[in-house]
Amino acid sequence: MKKYGLAVVSVLISAGALTACGDNATGEEIEQLLTDSNEAMGNLNSYAVETAMHSDDFENNAILQLTRDPVALTNEHRQPDAVSGETDVNREFIEDGIYYYEEPNIGEWIKFDAEEAGITGAESLRPAEAQLDMLKQYSGQLELNDKGDDYILSASGTEDEELKELALEMAGGQQAKEMGLEVTDFDIEIVIDKSSLLQKEATMTLGFQMPNQQENEEEADMQTQSLTTTYSQFNEVEDIHVPEDVVNEAIDIEEAQERMEQQQAELEQEAQPNEDSEE
Repeated sequence: MKKYGLAVVSVLISAGALTACGDNATGEEIEQLLTDSNEAMGNLNSYAVETAMHSDDFENNAILQLTRDPVALTNEHRQPDAVSGETDVNREFIEDGIYYYEEPNIGEWIKFDAEEAGITGAESLRPAEAQLDMLKQYSGQLELNDKGDDYILSASGTEDEELKELALEMAGGQQAKEMGLEVTDFDIEIVIDKSSLLQKEATMTLGFQMPNQQENEEEADMQTQSLTTTYSQFNEVEDIHVPEDVVNEAIDIEEAQERMEQQQAELEQEAQPNEDSEE
């Protein structure tokens, strides 16, 4: 079994160097901190990620746990329904190279090869590291503050074009650009533990407006979203196993596609008499 979590000595040396820099850290020093934190997170065999997203009309909470040896994952999303007041719960798992997820439209568990979902090995399970990879490209726009036992990396505002670019990347990258999204407000803060260089928390507020899709409406649709991400259970996640009932009941993607097509055909058939009566 590969040994994670023991190769942090070198990054601790870098942490000591940054302490002297404090609030006057340069872009290169901030980039090095991000690199070292990524290395520390990458040396972990397991950790958990808890996210809470809120917007003007949307809320989603998720708890993800992962292990890298063996490669396994469990993720649970909870989304309140504003109309019914109930909470929709969706889960997904990865174990033994198989990806399982709930498909609410047909009420079934679906399974397929995890490689088809982009999970090719331990290096694919790096949600915390992926965020820092993106931030490294904009290290010159970040500020570093020394606060007690933590380093605080932050950025705020939309006046700077590179900050706008970062905000768009955090909002969805190319897809956000294609949708015509315009950033109106942006704040991000990353908390990194000084001694271990592990990420502890990330918070982001994003204000944006989108062109209204209605032909007769000229006003843009303005929204504000906030996201809080907390990292924990470093090397403390217990072995992840897919529940037996999920393994037994899961259908393959081809069968799921057939059922969805059948369901769609039935819905269209049910709608046909109503259309005929209206004529």
